[in-house]
Amino acid sequence: MCLTTISGKNFISTTFSGLANITQGINEVADYNYKAQIALNNAKYAQNEAHNEMQKGIEEARKEKISGLQEASKTNSKNAAGGFDIQSGSNKFNYLDDILISEYNADSTQKEHRQKANSYLSQAQSYYSEARQNKSYATKFLLSQTSSYLGGLKQELPEYMKGNDVKRWT
Repeated sequence: MCLTTISGKNFISTTFSGLANITQGINEVADYNYKAQIALNNAKYAQNEAHNEMQKGIEEARKEKISGLQEASKTNSKNAAGGFDIQSGSNKFNYLDDILISEYNADSTQKEHRQKANSYLSQAQSYYSEARQNKSYATKFLLSQTSSYLGGLKQELPEYMKGNDVKRWT
């Protein structure tokens, strides 16, 4: 049977307390990593939404142009069928105006979708920053807990290891 002195009790107390802190630290790290993963998932979702919004803008602008050209061509055909000269004068200008208006509408539609996409990209950047921050917190927290534990052991271990610290019953 062995009798441990105060310094030995401090070492054992420091050891178990430090292990408890590291266990708590591991749980904290898991929580930070979980939050980081959620932020990464949200960032990926926002990037996908930005891509989808850009594609929608391209497709809607294309449809807008086609629709405008079809409408201008119909009007031009009606005027030609009515015997009007479509190669000059107001008929030609109306035709060109209709085409320019459809181009303008298509550009406006695409710009609107581009703005929405930029908003999603901005959100994605925020989520990526949040993920990096959580990963950084996790690393710092674990290093802090481990450093604290090792510092406590370093302080108590020399006293514990001295030969006169442990007394034996004989």
